[in-house]
Order: sequence, then C-alpha cells, then structure tokens
Amino acid sequence: MKKNIHVLIAALSVILISINSNISGQTSAERDVLLKKISELKEETKVKSLTAGIKKGDEEILTIALGESMTSVPASADMHLRIGGVSEIFFGTLLMILADKSLIGLDDKISKWMPDLLAADKVTPGMLIKNTAGYKDYVLNKDFIDLVTKEPFRNFSREEIIAYSVSGGELNFTPGTDQKYSHTEFTILGEVIERATGKKCMSFMKNIFSFQ
Repeated sequence: MKKNIHVLIAALSVILISINSNISGQTSAERDVLLKKISELKEETKVKSLTAGIKKGDEEILTIALGESMTSVPASADMHLRIGGVSEIFFGTLLMILADKSLIGLDDKISKWMPDLLAADKVTPGMLIKNTAGYKDYVLNKDFIDLVTKEPFRNFSREEIIAYSVSGGELNFTPGTDQKYSHTEFTILGEVIERATGKKCMSFMKNIFSFQ
C-alpha cells in the first residue's frame, strides 16, 4: 500500500506540473480530461481514496475527492488529513525556541509539570523529542487497537493516550539509555509544553509558522 501511495503522489505531481504553465486558462473540457486522468490513476494504484486540488494564488482551479475514506464513508474535499511525522519537526522547532527563550529547559525533569506520570522524575523534554524517554507507543496497545477498530471515528484526549502507554506500569527501557520511536512521547511533550507555558501548542505554531 505504501508503494502505491508513493506512486500515486509522484504521478499526481507529474499531472499537476504538466498543466501548471497554463493553469489559469483551463477550460471545462480540460478539467474533464484532468478529472479522467486522476480517476484512472486511482484505479491503477488501487488506493481506497484520494483528494487532489489545484490553486493559483487564492484562485481555486480544481478540487476533487474520490473513493471512500473508510468503509461506507465517501471521501470529500473538506475532510481533514493527518500530517503525520511532519508535526514532529514542528514540535522540535517549537521546543528549541521555547528553550532559547528560557520558557522550558531541555534538561528539566517533566515531573515539574506532570508529577504523577510514570518515571516523570527521570525524563526530560530533551529525551521526549529524541524518543529516548522509554515510554511505550500507545498505538501498539491492544486495548487501544480494539477500541479504535470498534470506534474508528472516536477522538482520544491526551490523557487517554498517555494512559494507554503507561497502563502496564513499565517503560521500554530506562530513560536516556536507548532510543525507540514512540508517538506517546510527542503527546507527552505537547502536554508538558502547554503546562509549562500556559498556552496551547497551536497558538505557538500559528505565530511561529504564520498559519492563519
């Protein structure tokens, strides 16, 4: 599936680049041709769904959504997409800016803000951003997987996510002694940043990256 998605992205890029030079002059017939190409591409790559859009400045040239985002749920152009690992770069940038402003210390123990969290007196923000804190990845927790499978559109709070990670009372390793990717650690870091500064992470992101 990942290979198909990469092929799809590459093919879409070629299609969009090929029409970019005359994008403002697209006719209805040309749009139909583009829609047909994108539809064929979806079938060829066998992805469940896709969304694609073309804009020139603030002018919307074309927006399309095909397939199902989940079983019996049609994909639509106004659906939100997870940005995945890109957000980790945001967190790293934000953490370093806050550290530079002395709003949070990279080597501070997170027990300062989350005293009741497992091993908080041994973990630092610097460990969390590098995935060396040892917290188990909540996405691998069986109870979490079962609930997501049963309720795929359910929203989980940070508290719930962290609780799944520490439910067994164990870490993957002693904090600072190893490295293992864990979604949980970025979740904890978000909570630490908000408690340390009294502001929502998104407010910082908007200011730093000018997201309006």
